[in-house]
Amino acid sequence: MKKLIHILTIILSVSTFACQQYKDYPEAIQRAESCMDTHPDSALQLLTAYADSISTQPEETRMYYHLLTHQAKDKLYMKPTSDSLINRIVAFYDETDDKDKQMLAYYYQGSAYRDLNDAPRALKAFQQVLQLGEGYPPCDLFARTYNQMGTLFAHQGLYDESLEANKQSVQQYLLQGKKNRTSYALRDIARMYDAKNQMDSALHYYQESCETALSDSNHHRYHTVLGEFGAIYHHINKEKGKQMLLTAFNYNPKAVNVNLIIGTVYEEENKLDSAKYYYLRALQYGDLHKQYHAHHHLFQVLMKQNKPQKAMEHYHAANALDDSIKRTTATEAIAKMNTLYNYQHTEQKNYRLKEANAQKLFFIYILAAILTISIAITVAYYFYIKQRQETAARQAERIKELEEKRYAQSQEAMEENRKKIEVLEKELLAKDNHINELERQQKQAQKASLEITNQQIEAAKTEQELRIRGLQQSRIYLRFHNACHDSGINLTDNDWVELAKAINEAYPNFSEKLYTYCPKISTMELNICCLIKISIPTSDIATLVRRSRSAVTLARTRLFKKMHGEEGKAEELDRFILDL
Repeated sequence: MKKLIHILTIILSVSTFACQQYKDYPEAIQRAESCMDTHPDSALQLLTAYADSISTQPEETRMYYHLLTHQAKDKLYMKPTSDSLINRIVAFYDETDDKDKQMLAYYYQGSAYRDLNDAPRALKAFQQVLQLGEGYPPCDLFARTYNQMGTLFAHQGLYDESLEANKQSVQQYLLQGKKNRTSYALRDIARMYDAKNQMDSALHYYQESCETALSDSNHHRYHTVLGEFGAIYHHINKEKGKQMLLTAFNYNPKAVNVNLIIGTVYEEENKLDSAKYYYLRALQYGDLHKQYHAHHHLFQVLMKQNKPQKAMEHYHAANALDDSIKRTTATEAIAKMNTLYNYQHTEQKNYRLKEANAQKLFFIYILAAILTISIAITVAYYFYIKQRQETAARQAERIKELEEKRYAQSQEAMEENRKKIEVLEKELLAKDNHINELERQQKQAQKASLEITNQQIEAAKTEQELRIRGLQQSRIYLRFHNACHDSGINLTDNDWVELAKAINEAYPNFSEKLYTYCPKISTMELNICCLIKISIPTSDIATLVRRSRSAVTLARTRLFKKMHGEEGKAEELDRFILDL
């Protein structure tokens, strides 16, 4: 019975928070409150007009007036200059039993600290909203709070924490049946997957965000998301991605993200004047982070246009902004605060659980025993996970070394070196490039070093081609290719060993590289990789390893996931093996 009364009390309280009418407040405040969500500009006008009369009202009315004023300004993106007023509001509601306004006050305290670039105190305020609201049903305030926390985490580079917060924001809206409100949170989730280089997930959430905005006929929100979606889609289909970006720009030419992204597209196309135009627009409308990126890109564009003096102006401006951003970044403090909040939140739940069962001694003993076992399991699991992480880290380091070595010997590295050589040659020949003799000798030495490196890459490439030609003319190579069409050839274990040895000679350390990417690769998977490497068709691979074609396809798909940690097609494994 007591539980039922408690639940009914919470529901009544939340219902009051959502739709109550404050009959005791002056008419101006009631009217401002009623139009706050749809027309915050009108609400602010009503509140401003009432400013001369508010001093005669009771303290509670004055505080609620100031809270509504702060709310209207926040919705209109008007940043506060200090935290003194919002702190007075929070202190007042901390002393009352009006939890609804107390949560609202903490939310806008968090918003104020966000605008004042005080991320730790902003996060603390937002966490207080969630702590006060524990036990409440889902509501818009909690959804917005999680979304704000996600933005804070993102600015600090805490992408996993940001993902979790924004997913909670989406969940709050969905539990209310308000899917139409989720588009911005879905966009923020897509941003984090983009930051984590998980393009498939990023594309999925950008698509879902656009569809949600369209279903709600919110064209502003749709075009805002479309600009970012176009940037990601540009990697798949350059023309369509570019068209998406231009559509978003035509709808809102002041959209900073869209201007930046279109600038990068034109820079990639080497249309430097167009790129510069959009970067300058981004510089005009952007915040610190956007201005930093705009200056950085303008520096690169102007260097490509051989305007070093003008370029350096943007270079120094970018450095100055970078210093400002670093001064407002508190990643470590934010991470610790979030960890502490989660820990305290969990501890509070455990305390309430123990308190509720305090009179049941038998169950306390059982709980203690379970807790002890859990700790032991947790410790054991911790060391197990730690060992796996260390192993994975060592493997990742070896893979990184392999990738760097592959790149250092690739055609791409040669092309990059040639570009650097061209730049150095231009700098050495430029008449207006006043460099001293020591700098000239250094640039000549750099140029000579790059030329030698390219010669070495070319020589290694020629040597590799000779080894491959030797493999293709070898007895074992021809034996396996002939076995594809001659059922009379029976392959033995020695044949497989000889094939692996021949491949390792043609492609140095081929097997070792496979084990680096997949330490637990099976003999069957290793044999399949060898056959792929000597260009045996899939249907013939199935014949040689005595498996069905579908089984071979499944094995290749699974092996790709084991090597890369993500889903992939069998053909992607084939391309990877051929490039290895």
